[in-house]
Amino acid sequence: MNAGKLEGISDLRDESDRTGIRVVIELKRDISPQVVLNNLYQHTELQNNFGAILLALVNGLPRQLTLRQLLQEFLTFRELTLTRFYNHDLQVSQRRCHIVQGLLIALGDLDATIEILRNAPDGSVAKQIMQNRLGLSETQTDAILAMPLRRLTGLERQNLETEFNELTKKIEDLQGLLGDRRELLKALKKELRSLKRKYGDPRRTRLVVKETAQKTGEKGEVSTETKEKGREKKTNQSLVTTPLSPVSSPPEDVTIEFTAKQYVRRTSVTESSRGRSRDKGGQTEKTNDDFSVNVFATKTDKSLVVLTRFGKAYPLKVADIPTNGSRDRGSPLITLLSPSASKDGGGKVLPEIGITQFIWPDAIEDLDLVMLSHEGKIKRLPLAELTELTNRGVTVIKLKENDELRYASLTQRVEQVVLATSGGRVLRFKINDEQLPPMGKVAQGSQATRLRKQEELVGCAIVRPEDGVLLVSQLGWAKRMSVDSVRLSNRGDIGTQGFHFGNSQDSLVGLFTAVAGKDVKLITNVGRVLRVNMDEISLRGKDATGSQIVNLNPSEKIIKVFHG
Repeated sequence: MNAGKLEGISDLRDESDRTGIRVVIELKRDISPQVVLNNLYQHTELQNNFGAILLALVNGLPRQLTLRQLLQEFLTFRELTLTRFYNHDLQVSQRRCHIVQGLLIALGDLDATIEILRNAPDGSVAKQIMQNRLGLSETQTDAILAMPLRRLTGLERQNLETEFNELTKKIEDLQGLLGDRRELLKALKKELRSLKRKYGDPRRTRLVVKETAQKTGEKGEVSTETKEKGREKKTNQSLVTTPLSPVSSPPEDVTIEFTAKQYVRRTSVTESSRGRSRDKGGQTEKTNDDFSVNVFATKTDKSLVVLTRFGKAYPLKVADIPTNGSRDRGSPLITLLSPSASKDGGGKVLPEIGITQFIWPDAIEDLDLVMLSHEGKIKRLPLAELTELTNRGVTVIKLKENDELRYASLTQRVEQVVLATSGGRVLRFKINDEQLPPMGKVAQGSQATRLRKQEELVGCAIVRPEDGVLLVSQLGWAKRMSVDSVRLSNRGDIGTQGFHFGNSQDSLVGLFTAVAGKDVKLITNVGRVLRVNMDEISLRGKDATGSQIVNLNPSEKIIKVFHG
């Protein structure tokens, strides 16, 4: 929580005592408990997953078993063990019963027994005479000869008779168990229950079942809304790791807002129109304020696609976004996606992951996804490649170790790409199979333009020839210019100088499509947020110098630009 990885917590208390560990987490108003719980699972040891190989010796040979086979082999082993135990117990009881029976025979004809012992010259002769006259075995006569005189009392005789009856009953029970497998399995079940009472503890894993509607074979992780429902519902389907989907309900018109600090919130249409007010141009905000950078009007039965800096796409159901009031900042986007979405190639968890998001359209046949990386790799991916998107994410562009995805946008095949470098160069080329051929999901892409030393790509826009673009520099200079004023080139060319700097220390920080009436949000290196209306920025030619749109303090620079 102190590191900023857990959002929405108002208080944290340790109430651990002798009964066990107890941590109480109090949440802020309008924060989803399930989202915080998912974040705890991701960043702490509250929940761990580990793999297990079900390897066992079967008939003396090692075998890797399924869960059902393992349970069956265990029950077979327990049945064999119990059979051996009962056989041994039966043999011991039979031997003891035989001896006790001999003692009772001797006590029953006590006068004859005493006479034999008195007249016999030694123990061997007495043993032989006793076997012949009383019909005893060798084991029985040995026990009689070793019997102390106190066994001749009436009380000892009664004890022997009680022991003989108990042994007889026990032998009958053991023979019944060994002769009837059904009775043996009942005893096995009783023994297992006894072990459970003595050593058992509450189950720590959960089994969820495959939903009937998921016959397409799609697999994914548990979504925020469906975890608890998937744990409790029971069906006759096979066991898999995919949970039940939420019960369908009538779709609701909502507004989805993404903020500059990568928060997302969902509000109803009425709350959104009542709670949002138009920002005034030139307004300066505090450092800690957040603001919307992307707003969608959609329905709760739709899905979003979030592209991460690491070149992967993740689905996000609109219904899974927590409902927030119009004054609430929302929930961190990172907590609503799979835990793998927040990790780079080295497994390091990063706080900001998303670079763009869009609503999944109904018609995707003529739509492509154009992506541009930090190292200048550009790629066109047919949107149809993402039809089987799951919660585990899908790689949309293969990136090198030090590269990351910077810009992405949906496009039609009649549009064009305009990109800009920090040195003020602008390159425009068509989106077609010759300039930007479609590629598969794991392709790296092609080089968009050649970058000079200390130069980087600062913007990419999908435009039509009649559109305009906006260019903004670090020192607060900007200009609008028409797209057709930039020479149409080929992918990989050096481009055209589209921005001339009045200060040699200045550089370009952003390029966007110019939309009349929209606001441009500028974030400086000291945390100030400045807003300028697009209509206040002058429209100029390719070779013209821009105009200063904001006044910056000494050593203050613009580091980020948001459009819309």
